Amino acid sequence: ALLVQAATVHALALDGLELEQLGPALDAGTSTARSGALRRLLDVADDALVGATNVCAMVLAGWRPA
Repeated sequence: ALLVQAATVHALALDGLELEQLGPALDAGTSTARSGALRRLLDVADDALVGATNVCAMVLAGWRPA
């Protein structure tokens, strides 16, 4: 479930950044803040995707923590 949720958040953050580039807010401060928040969200989603993918790979390989 975490892998799917991280992928969903990643896709939504990318969509938000694309929309921001197509039609930025009326003032630069709002656009900058919104873009920054979406980039941070994208970074966290990417980190979660990496972690969840690694755990899936470990489980598939039969690795069990001590």
